[in-house]
This record gives sequence, C-alpha cells and structure tokens, in this order.
Amino acid sequence: MVNDLVLDREAARLPYFINRLQTSDAHGHRKLCEWVQRIFPDVSWVQSTPIPNNVFALYCLPHGPEARRQDLATPIGRMGTGIGNVVAILYVLLTAREPQVIAIDEPNAFLHPRALRELLAILESEGKSHQFILTAHSADVLTAVDTSTISFLDLENSATVVKQATREKLHTIRGELARLGISVTDLHGKDRVLWVEGQTEELVFPEVLRYACPEIAAGTAVLRVERTGTFEKKNGMPPDEIVSIYERLSTSAGLVPPMICVLLDAEKRKREDKVRIELQSKNRLRFLDRRMLESYLIEPHAIHAALKELGCECELAQVEAALSGFDLSREAEIDGAKVLEQLFSAVSNATQEFRKTRDVPTLVSWLIANNPLHLDPLRDFLRRILLVTSS
Repeated sequence: MVNDLVLDREAARLPYFINRLQTSDAHGHRKLCEWVQRIFPDVSWVQSTPIPNNVFALYCLPHGPEARRQDLATPIGRMGTGIGNVVAILYVLLTAREPQVIAIDEPNAFLHPRALRELLAILESEGKSHQFILTAHSADVLTAVDTSTISFLDLENSATVVKQATREKLHTIRGELARLGISVTDLHGKDRVLWVEGQTEELVFPEVLRYACPEIAAGTAVLRVERTGTFEKKNGMPPDEIVSIYERLSTSAGLVPPMICVLLDAEKRKREDKVRIELQSKNRLRFLDRRMLESYLIEPHAIHAALKELGCECELAQVEAALSGFDLSREAEIDGAKVLEQLFSAVSNATQEFRKTRDVPTLVSWLIANNPLHLDPLRDFLRRILLVTSS
C-alpha cells in the first residue's frame, strides 16, 4: 500500500514528495536546497516538475529561481547516484516528525570526502532527535562527526568480531595513533588547518569549533604549533618568516591543507604589539582577546563539576567563596591558569591540582553542555576571526 505521507525506502517517489514540499512548505524547501548546496556547491536549487502521465521529474539547477534559468535544469538522474541519495536523506531529516533510525551504508561510495563531511555535519547539527547508523571503510566518517560509539568489525577465524569504542576511548586511540605518525594520514581530505599554541588547545578546539563555528568545523584539522615564542623578533624570527614556514608546510606535497591562522595566547602582550604582529603577518598570526584559553572558563558551576569528577567532596558554595577572592573585573587580563591552579588547591585542601590537559577539556565540555552562554565571548571572537579568514 502506497503511503502518501512517508517516503518509500527506495525513494522511488522522491520527485512527488519534493514537489509537495515546494508547494506546501516553501521555507522547508529552501532550507533543503541550502543543505544540498553546502554538500554540492554547484547545485543551488532542487525542484520537482510535473510531466505527462501524472508523474514528476526532479531537476538540479546551478542558480536559484530568481535567475530564471530553467534551461540549465539537469535531470537528477544524470547527476550520479550521490545527489539523489543525499536529497532523499535530507528530505527525511527535514520532514520527519518522530525520531527515526536512519542507516547509511558506505556513504563514501557515492560521495566525495568533502561532500561526505558536509552531509555528516548537517546530520549531526540538525538531526539530534534521530539515530544514525553509518557503515564505512574510510576514516573520513570518524573525523567528521563526534560519534558516541564506534563499532569495528573484523573477521577472525571465520567469525565476525565486533569491538566497540566510546567517544572517550576514541580520543585515547587517536593519541596512540599520533605516536605512530598517523596524524598526517588523518589530514587527508581536510579543507583547512587551524594551528593552536599547545597540546591542550589541540585537544579541545575541535569541540570548541563544533560549538562556535560549525560551518567550518567538519573540514578543519587542529594542530599545535611548536616553539611559539619564535615569532618574536627578539628571538631572531620575524612574523612573516614564521608564517612562511607554516604556509610552506601546509602546502608541501599536498599532505597538509592550507592554514586558517596561527591562534596564540595573548599573555601579557600590549594591544599595540598584538595589532602590529597581526598586521605584519597579514592576519596569519592571531591572538585570543583574553590572556589565555583558561581565562574564558572561570565559571563556578563548571569548576565544581570538574572537581567532583576528580572525586573531590566539595560544595558549590566553597568554589564560589574561593572565587570571590579573585579580582575578575578585567576579563582580558585574568590569568585563567593561575586562578584555576589556586582554586583547585584551595577547594580540595591541596589534594587535587589543576592539570591543563586533563581539566580544560572537562571544563569546556561541561560549559558547552550546560552553560554555553558563558562561552559566548569565545564563540563571538572565533567567529569574527575564523570565518573571515577561512572564506
């Protein structure tokens, strides 16, 4: 029995459903076309047109309807299987009123790595009420989404063995792979690189970017810069030379994508010094607008949660009382690391010490999940510099 409300599994009636969408929900249809263009930049519009025998035909256009270039419409059947599959997936994502289990088998088989990353980024941000099951042989899927569980299927003694890894375990696996030199391979297919100052920033900025700049997060690799102090002229290397080194690395042999910028802590640098260095580097060297990353994370509830995770039996009031002893009025000048070190020691009676690589990821994750407004200054700053620089 044909159900006029639900797209069939083979998507054979997709043209009919797209026609109904564009006539009854123009806003939804435009949203669908925007998603399609993110995945396939050369396709600006998807439309369904009635043809003889009471059927519909689906077409792709390089321009929106305002261009009035119907002569450029191409039947979707001539565009390859990838775009038809994507339109069907996005239609279900857009119109499903109840949570769905959506299985996508080997998306790498019909999508370019960049297109796949954009599709997965859309599914991750827009499909939070649904469950997606992806099967793939490529690591592109692992690097494009922050999946909750990964299952590895291996054939051992004529039997399929399933091994699962949680999100936390995956972070550990990636660290071990990096020791084997796999990080360069992971960069394959990435669109851009954001260089950051240290190991902690390298760990947390992928999550920060998914929150602050989802438009570029999926295709951005975050790497840490070595010897960040060398960009100072007094150490013998002017800004344009350090930029030249990293841009040369980014373009060598196609192994490393172009960089967005090198993002560094402001530390105690004067505003005029930061402006001078940024100008001399043509904005390839950028500074946080606060002293360091930790300076954005001073929030009592998050700190209390981090201490509790370490097994510290403390109350929120203790954290708030300890925090009241610091002058936090000049946010740009707060030494966030020092504040956190003293807080952890004071509240835990010196039984716990603040460890940047362990505790900053906890603070960032807690704030994104529970109090994202506290990170708005960081989000606004990153959007201001990264989206302009990467465009």
